[in-house]
Amino acid sequence: MSLQETTLKGIFWSFLGYFLNLGINFAIGIILARLLSPSEFGLIGMTTLFISISELFVNSGFSQSLVRKNEIKEIDYYTVFIFNLIFSVFIFLLIFFTAPIVSTFYNEPVLTDVLRILSTSVIINAVSIVYRVKLTKDFAFKSLNKIVIYSNIISGLLSIYFAFNGFGVWSLVFKTVSRDFAISLILVIYSKWKPKLLFSKESFKSLFGFGSNLLLSGFLSNIVNNLQYIIIGKMFSAKELGFFTRAELFKNLPSQNIECIVTSVSYPVLSKIQDEKTRLTNGFIKLFNSTVFLVCFLMIGTAVTAEPIIINFVGEKWRGSILYLQLLSAVGVLFPLLSININITNIFGRSDLYLKYQFISQILSIILIIIASFWGIEYIIISLIVNSLVSYVLYAHVANKFVDYSLKNQAIYFSKIMMVMLFSWTIPFLMNFTSLNKNLVFLGAQFTIAFLVFVVICELIKIEQYLDLKNLIFKRFKQSIS
Repeated sequence: MSLQETTLKGIFWSFLGYFLNLGINFAIGIILARLLSPSEFGLIGMTTLFISISELFVNSGFSQSLVRKNEIKEIDYYTVFIFNLIFSVFIFLLIFFTAPIVSTFYNEPVLTDVLRILSTSVIINAVSIVYRVKLTKDFAFKSLNKIVIYSNIISGLLSIYFAFNGFGVWSLVFKTVSRDFAISLILVIYSKWKPKLLFSKESFKSLFGFGSNLLLSGFLSNIVNNLQYIIIGKMFSAKELGFFTRAELFKNLPSQNIECIVTSVSYPVLSKIQDEKTRLTNGFIKLFNSTVFLVCFLMIGTAVTAEPIIINFVGEKWRGSILYLQLLSAVGVLFPLLSININITNIFGRSDLYLKYQFISQILSIILIIIASFWGIEYIIISLIVNSLVSYVLYAHVANKFVDYSLKNQAIYFSKIMMVMLFSWTIPFLMNFTSLNKNLVFLGAQFTIAFLVFVVICELIKIEQYLDLKNLIFKRFKQSIS
């Protein structure tokens, strides 16, 4: 099978898995949001920084080091597995004994036990990292998606059961831990690879040399990306943090999932052609343009339909999330595009450049968030938008060192697509000011109208990504009926 066919197959299974997982998580999230209060979701938001940083330290950039390495030995896998497992135990103990300090900081006594239970996922995830990498290296995205889907179903049903029976915030805790446990268990049971108690200093040094810069930059990124949780939880309330995290969830449904699909498929594929600049540039351009095409439509749509989305799916008690979701949609547009440009830098092993520019953008972000916090949560989100834009500009400039697609060319295409999408969503936006009942029918009508206008515009101005997708669908349809 050619590299192109392998890539298309990987993208197909990733998108299929994305939509299935999206549906599963969306349904579970709706049920839990109706059963639980914003404050209970806010409590989980208070733990996000500590859990994400601990998982980052366990990973230590090793997974990307393994994926980008063309010639890899079994000893490399064994080394990463042993190190991750030992270090995860250390991180777990660290969180276990410092949990009361976090609880005191937020003045939420229940956080001590919540954080301690959630930290068990650090060890659980450490077990599965190498298994995930091996499947990624083999382009086994179908298998990976199946495992995640099964695990989401299992953990979702358990969390709903606990929520129905009055377990409150513990429903969300058990959802996270049981999902991670199910993923690791399935990977271990069905994988042919078995770990051995072997460790190589040479392998560790080689992998950590690249991964250490990713670790440092990832640490800075996690601090900044979760700083808003600390500030909102400390300066405002668990309820307001709950509104913010619910808005982030709806923003992440299209944005973060698209980013995960694009980066997980493109990273191993583009790594294989890193020495062929023309092919790499062409692949990068198609990847960037297609992502812009998709993410702009979905995120502008999310901003326009924020009110009917929140009210219809999670209820009136979550109305405080509407404005936050509208503002966060701007961050959601930029996030996948930023990740694509970062990917190119890491493919060439230039994690030093990544660290350098990450440091600049994150210091700026810290300053902006702290200043904005004195005015309110809306201004904190605006500071996130500004920082996302600055970070995108920086990394697009860096990516241009490796591929012939400049920031100017990216901006021209981005502006063109944004104009198309904004025009497509004009009528649905004006519908929000009518006295019509904003129910699910209203929401469906908004998306339908936007899609029809969008198709007409694409047909008139001949947008390449639209035409490619249309031809692919027609080709598949003809094949199915022939």
